[in-house]
Amino acid sequence: SSDGGQSWTDGGDLPTQGIGSGEQIYGDPGLAADHHGHFYYSSLYFMPGGISAIGVNRGTFTGAVPVWQPPVAIAPSPTDFQDKCAIGCDPDSPYVYVIWTRFFNGQGDAQMEFVRSIDGGASFGPSAIIKPLALGNPVESGYIVVDEQGGVNLFWEDGLDLPIGTGIHAHMLHRRSTDHGATFSPIDTAATIHPNWYAGPPGFNRRDGFFEFASAACDLSAGPRRGTIYLTWNDACEPVFSGVPPTPQAESEPNGALAQANSIPVPIRVSGSITPAGDVDIYKFSGTAGQMVRVTVTPHDTLYPWVRLSNATAIDTLLFDNRVGPGYPATGWVTLPSSGNYIIQVAARDNSTSGPYLMDVENVTAGPGSAARDHRDIVCVTSSDHGAHWSAPTLVNDDPPLFDNCMSDVSVDSLGYAHIFWYDRRNDPVRGGRADIYYARSSNGGQSWSANQRVTDGATTWQVPARIQPNFGDYSTCVSTGNTTLPIFADARYGTPDAFTQVVQSGFTVSAPADTSLSHGDTLKFVFPVTNLAPFAEEFVYDIQDSSGLLGAVHDSVAIPAYGNAGILYRKLVADSLHASYADPVTLTGRYRSSAFAARTARAIANLHGGVVAVGGIPRFETRLGLPSPNPARGAVSVQFSLAERGNVEISIYDVSGRRVAQLASGIRNPGDYRLQWNSPRVPGSGAGVYFVRAELGRVVFTRKLVLL
Repeated sequence: SSDGGQSWTDGGDLPTQGIGSGEQIYGDPGLAADHHGHFYYSSLYFMPGGISAIGVNRGTFTGAVPVWQPPVAIAPSPTDFQDKCAIGCDPDSPYVYVIWTRFFNGQGDAQMEFVRSIDGGASFGPSAIIKPLALGNPVESGYIVVDEQGGVNLFWEDGLDLPIGTGIHAHMLHRRSTDHGATFSPIDTAATIHPNWYAGPPGFNRRDGFFEFASAACDLSAGPRRGTIYLTWNDACEPVFSGVPPTPQAESEPNGALAQANSIPVPIRVSGSITPAGDVDIYKFSGTAGQMVRVTVTPHDTLYPWVRLSNATAIDTLLFDNRVGPGYPATGWVTLPSSGNYIIQVAARDNSTSGPYLMDVENVTAGPGSAARDHRDIVCVTSSDHGAHWSAPTLVNDDPPLFDNCMSDVSVDSLGYAHIFWYDRRNDPVRGGRADIYYARSSNGGQSWSANQRVTDGATTWQVPARIQPNFGDYSTCVSTGNTTLPIFADARYGTPDAFTQVVQSGFTVSAPADTSLSHGDTLKFVFPVTNLAPFAEEFVYDIQDSSGLLGAVHDSVAIPAYGNAGILYRKLVADSLHASYADPVTLTGRYRSSAFAARTARAIANLHGGVVAVGGIPRFETRLGLPSPNPARGAVSVQFSLAERGNVEISIYDVSGRRVAQLASGIRNPGDYRLQWNSPRVPGSGAGVYFVRAELGRVVFTRKLVLL
């Protein structure tokens, strides 16, 4: 897309190296972009001979056409499986970062690894171990955030498939680098999580579990919460299990068809057998909306168990689907979305194994210790000190504790609003299976979240086609640029999982009134049109002041509905005694109460000379600080800034220790665009490093990073 996500052109497949049969860019996508038009795409990369690696393709736009280079292979291994990669980059320098999980010998024992590039992704250095191997405590789902100081923040889940039980917890872990990934701080715990690995969302069919899917973002705006890091994931409540009677009830054959289902109470223990191979055992129980139920099928010896839980009125709506290997229990716990009958199907994973099993069906209640209320909700934690301290989790979704909510993603726009999107099933109240994308926004640093908004215009099932292949995958995302945020997600409205997006905006537009003329002694009337761009009702707070003070000021606010408009009226009597000629600019300065720093102005000029002529004009300038150019730089550096209104300007350059090394501007400036130049008095090559341009432009403070080579 080259129009802000309004339209899209399919660019086709990414190029491979062309080195032989078996080469494939396989999945687990990640995407990062810098401020110089470079894009970096990470994925699983399989090379000839069964070699597993992480691949990074670099791309740039030629006009409106992206041009991609073949992948650079990271950590190729003929024995280990490289999995779940994520990528990030420093937007103002050539550093590119990748994190992933190495599964030793392709099995469950794993460690988190990291690598960086110092030449814009052309090559990568040796990998570093971020979390070493710990047997029986798997790690997965890495994520990278580059913060406002250029710090590299790594996140991952530690203990994702631990056994389900009261008091059994996994953790979201964090490390930070202040030297572009050369070294990292010790591991800190961002949050305690309550995994529900074994029961994926309705229609999710991968046999080996469902991640908590961490997503993180840093506030890079010029607002008061600049530097705040947000971390979100789908969490479960603290489960308390009722247990089952110790004496099992034997299954009653035949029970291989829905009409033959064995009726069972809850809780219960059932002894059954998948005999012969290909057998299916079906059970039926009655449940109530909001009831949480766990099903566990424990096999004997050779059986590879497969258990499904579905709604009896729509048996194709799988509330969970779990398949495991021999000797392992197939289990999962979910919240029933409605009152009625539910179906449990027990079979062999591959329809070729057989043998006896025990099935436990028990109730689950929510214990203390989690912000989540049922088997899967959306939560968020924040840190305002780069991970030294983390907040308690807050609940993001506001639907009743009946439905599955999963795969949350977060980003922060230029107004300082944090946005979280996720898959939500509240609009399928009977089956609880069809998914929408929902959205919430925080304007107070994640302390609370807005009423949830529906993004999609229709819910779709994940079970497309009916055999549930392929599934919806593990990935969605969202990205903010300026005041625009785009969630990217899968949607099945056309019969297969397709990639969709929706443009979501924050903020407002304000314009100056049209030109008008008045006679001496009449009433001056200006109407400033304001448009709310956001899907939330907003309170618009404004001040209107004429420069001379002869007409008087107005201080007020107005409620504007979602996507709505308002006309801000400035109405003043021009006194008969005003006969002198002068120009009197009338300026509206307005902001949303929820975003105090992001103000905009519009100005109209009243020319008074015996009679009065008021001339309206659109605002010509916006208070902003541009990016230093060039960046990185070897010599002189240009700094551009704009002022929307007359005010004090202080612009200085600081090194990483906080020492001011140069002052570029100090004093009062009129509205307009300005360009400054810093001629660093040094021998080329000395003093290389990271610097910061700090600008106080009236009431707004900006910071930009500068790299000297």
